Amino acid sequence: MPFPTPSDPDKGWKILADSWYGPVPRVAAGTPETGLASLCSIDKFGSSTCLKTAYVYRMLSHIYSPGHPLTEPEAGGAWYSEWAMLEAPEQSKYLANLTIFWQDNQKVEDDFAFIPSLRRTLRLSASARCSPIFGTDYTRDDARGGFNGGLADFQADWLRDQKVIALSHITTADGTFPGEYDMPLGFAKPSWGPWEVRDVYVLDIRWSDLYDANMKLWKVLQLGAAPRIVNGVETSVIGSFWAGMWDFQNYHATIAFTADGPGRDIMIDDSVPKEYEDIERYCTPAGMMMILR
Repeated sequence: MPFPTPSDPDKGWKILADSWYGPVPRVAAGTPETGLASLCSIDKFGSSTCLKTAYVYRMLSHIYSPGHPLTEPEAGGAWYSEWAMLEAPEQSKYLANLTIFWQDNQKVEDDFAFIPSLRRTLRLSASARCSPIFGTDYTRDDARGGFNGGLADFQADWLRDQKVIALSHITTADGTFPGEYDMPLGFAKPSWGPWEVRDVYVLDIRWSDLYDANMKLWKVLQLGAAPRIVNGVETSVIGSFWAGMWDFQNYHATIAFTADGPGRDIMIDDSVPKEYEDIERYCTPAGMMMILR
């Protein structure tokens, strides 16, 4: 972490930086072979529809995994990339997004979308980060298992230290939608695991609770996760992830989870199939043009 003991001045922003640069796998993926992530939307009538998406999240610099270079030779100034492509339903298949974050953290991230009907990759404007991902309630600022906004565009104020209850050892029961959900809200059931009291920093960055231009509450995001077990020890790397985004103004919600049914979840590092290690294919806009080949 860049600030092991965050303190004033700018304590809130330092905590945000620690979260942003916190431990993540060298590569994390969900694929048709290993299990896809789901995005399930719920409307005000309680009806739901689900999308299935493959994803590859990749560190390209500041890599700390033994046996790998600090910076990949093909990084081209990039620090981290996020690639996601719809696999279902069939009529939406191959729609894909790519976000590239740069080693220069004051440089605005680049966003690209592959539109299969056009067979073209489009570079998106900076304002597109506020647009929905795959038509859901999430934006690109939500797409990294929590805060995904980078550091250049956000200021953060520390408000207080506090204890909260959270799902910090979630099971893969959330992978069974809607059977293992308290519907129509789409909330957790006891099968998801125990709630725990956790120590947290409370920051004001207007992100987890989203407000509109008139400062009226718009959306609320809740996260649940489980730690990755490495050599029998819990780590801060996420092994399983769930997120609920509720839109209070439009009476809508989107539930996201990585468990592809009980037992299939995020693959990391050497457990990821080797073909998904291809940097050009999954970390560059040129790779988007390979989707339909």
